Amino acid sequence: SLTGAGGLFATLNAGGLTGNLNVTLLDVTQTENGVTALNSISYGCGGPFTLTITPASGVAVTITGSNTNAILKLNGADNVTIDGLNTGGSSLFVTNTNATGLSELWIGSASASDGATNNTIRNTTFAGFSNTGTVGGIIIGSGTTLGNPAESPNNNITIEGCTFIRQQNGIFASGNASSFDQNMVINQNTFGSTVAADKLTFRGLSLQNAANFTISNNTIAGVVSTTASSATMTGISVFNGISGGAIFNNKISDIKQTNTTGWGSNGIGLFSTSTASGLNVYNN
Repeated sequence: SLTGAGGLFATLNAGGLTGNLNVTLLDVTQTENGVTALNSISYGCGGPFTLTITPASGVAVTITGSNTNAILKLNGADNVTIDGLNTGGSSLFVTNTNATGLSELWIGSASASDGATNNTIRNTTFAGFSNTGTVGGIIIGSGTTLGNPAESPNNNITIEGCTFIRQQNGIFASGNASSFDQNMVINQNTFGSTVAADKLTFRGLSLQNAANFTISNNTIAGVVSTTASSATMTGISVFNGISGGAIFNNKISDIKQTNTTGWGSNGIGLFSTSTASGLNVYNN
């Protein structure tokens, strides 16, 4: 177990690391309840050290569980990699089966001085319970209240090669209004689906209060509202504080608002309140 009592996260919270640790998931189905978050890891002699979690060679692993927030949480944890790629290809599937569950993976700052930094999520499929109920596959921000702005910057987060289905948002990241999240990379991911139940129902991905980020080479195909929605459907959305960054080489299609009363949809929504955001958008 990663998150259960006495599991990996609890062990690391209590004992820390004295070297790099590679954890291999052997079971085809791994049940997680999200009760124990991984906190900032203490290091023995030397450090910082890394924690890498991968499925075993040739094993397609499903991490499943029920939690009203998320079944996996990095709470101020640093230098963590979750990589679903093994000899069978991308072989890690993460789903929250709770009907009111908000997310599958929550990355949050533990305090005003303890952000979750230098974390990488790769080659993993994130699926919510439903595309109207689940808020986001990966939610980045506050470690206290899911979806709120970060108390401390969650810097140097990389999300690449992942797939997001059956949510409102694939990725929702909310940095601190005074100290922006730095150097986020969102690259080569797939958002949405051609299957109606697996489409997203709000946005492919959304960033706010972020600096020097890269959103590139993603495919966003399938963000379709409910008929009652009065929100703007968006492939990529940036808003509130923005300071430097680039959005390029993304393929965006099938962004649709179905409310017949009349509401909007767009491929890329630039809603920043910064008067000089320094954001480059090209070749999408």
